[in-house]
Amino acid sequence: MIIALLLVIVWFGNVLIEIHKVGNTDNAVKSDAILVLGAAQYNGRPSPVFRARLDHALALYKKRLAPKVVVVGGKARGDTYTEADSGVRYLLRRGIPSSSLVAVPHGRSTYSSLRAAKNMLQPKHVRSLIIVSDRFHMYRSLEMAKSLGFRVTGSPTPDSPIDKDPAAETRYVIREALAYTAYRISGR
Repeated sequence: MIIALLLVIVWFGNVLIEIHKVGNTDNAVKSDAILVLGAAQYNGRPSPVFRARLDHALALYKKRLAPKVVVVGGKARGDTYTEADSGVRYLLRRGIPSSSLVAVPHGRSTYSSLRAAKNMLQPKHVRSLIIVSDRFHMYRSLEMAKSLGFRVTGSPTPDSPIDKDPAAETRYVIREALAYTAYRISGR
């Protein structure tokens, strides 16, 4: 029993270290596309967290790190807009041409959104991605995208509102460590 508990503590500690390390490393390189993971939107308007992700993707696009920006995310029950559509509309208004934008309006979880992106992007020969999300979310997102066959680098959002609230950030990191553990156990 004690050995099992020690193994759980070591596992969880290692996951927390990886979340911190990967979330604080921007290793974006030229890729086929920048993929922005969705977040809440309100009647077609991205939430502050989602806007921070989209603004960061816009900055990467302006640096010419990829010719396409892909925004993923479905909609919650009762929503009129998907996260993907809200994000694409936001980026259109900021000057990215529609020919450079791809909406993947499916998925209510990171894995289902990435799987939907794979189904849409791989036939178009999109193989390498720069993943954009919050720091705490980067490790699991990259691991999931790799498991789906993408070559990935990460570019964490440098100014997420979550980073300004230590209590919220701690909750998200712990939640993410549990979600990563569940992903490793279930494969989804």
